[in-house]
Amino acid sequence: METERHGYHHPRYAPGGPGHPPGPPPDPRERPAAGPGDRAAGGPGEDRGDGFDPLAVLVAADLLDEPAAPAVRRVDDISRSHRVHRVVLRDGRAYVVKRLGGPAREPGRELDAELYVYRMASWLPGVSAAVPEPVMIDELGQVLVLPAAPPHQVFPACLGSRRLPPPVAAGALGRAAAGWHHATEGIHLPRPASRGPLGLPRTPPSAWLVGGAAARALALGVVAAPDLGAALEEGARLWAPRCLVHADLMWDNCLVDAAAPPRVRVIDWELSGYGDPAWDVGCVVAEQVSLAVRAQEHALRSRDPRARQSGPTADILADRPRLLGGLPAAAAPAVAAFAAGYAAALPARPEPDFWYRAVLYAVARLVYFAIGGARWEDAEDCPFAVAHLSAARQLHTTRIRTADALRRKATR
Repeated sequence: METERHGYHHPRYAPGGPGHPPGPPPDPRERPAAGPGDRAAGGPGEDRGDGFDPLAVLVAADLLDEPAAPAVRRVDDISRSHRVHRVVLRDGRAYVVKRLGGPAREPGRELDAELYVYRMASWLPGVSAAVPEPVMIDELGQVLVLPAAPPHQVFPACLGSRRLPPPVAAGALGRAAAGWHHATEGIHLPRPASRGPLGLPRTPPSAWLVGGAAARALALGVVAAPDLGAALEEGARLWAPRCLVHADLMWDNCLVDAAAPPRVRVIDWELSGYGDPAWDVGCVVAEQVSLAVRAQEHALRSRDPRARQSGPTADILADRPRLLGGLPAAAAPAVAAFAAGYAAALPARPEPDFWYRAVLYAVARLVYFAIGGARWEDAEDCPFAVAHLSAARQLHTTRIRTADALRRKATR
């Protein structure tokens, strides 16, 4: 919800997703798969009046002779904030076609930043190692074509049966992030990275792009809160931009190849730009806390059917064992592996306050998730928002201890 550039991206809350009990409405991002060659009106692959036909894009890229059903096995519309289709051809090739469109047009977001990252990958090894190799980049048409990853490399399947990232994958993500951070230091980037909610306290509420009355009410409460409002203010004050930042780093935006040695490639760079590398680290910390929150919420609801209606209490994490400072035990192994992998891939240790900034940004990111949950459920006191605000407050309370624990883990 970068107040200067972006509206809210998509909530980390995925109904029915890992760690969440069954029952909520289906995620509108998950659309029915088309049958072989299905391009019926309104179905995946259909031109919805905005001039976008993914098969025509593949024809223009010389990847398909003609947009005819015999050559196409299936076309799945997997759109979220942009128009995205997964196209599987009968010869086994599969592509993801992404174009600016849908809700993303409303808050003024473009694909320029993402397309620029893929251009950079052609001459910066540290970036190319972290992204899929593009098949087509079209800045004028705002179109990107990538080879489709195997299903087992995509979230949530990439996390395995426990629905938590294995430490080896987290370590690989840490090495990848350090690679693009180091490779892009001192390189000109055309735009700043999204900073999530850090700008809220110093931006008039009338300029917020948080979406919906419930999300706005929750954001107002956060800004007015002595702890979380101060956390956002401090994060904005300490912001230290110096390299390419993904700005939305979470497993939903990762492709995990578990083969030895494991490799993680990162997608969805539309919020990226020149920013503080500690923000990406904070995103990963918040991601692991979020997974732990949802897993514990699921366990709570499984034990007590009444909790299915009332949702988690504000102290859902209060009595849980904690490692690495103030992190939930379930989040600690992946965070520790990420920090160790990140530090090991850098030529020098990060500056003394780096890990403190990362934890502070993780607090801001959890606030971001909470606002997204309120928007999704149209209720500022929805269980997801309550649990994530509680986690943000607890992490903020232990921020110094957690930062010290991460620093020690990274220097081993």
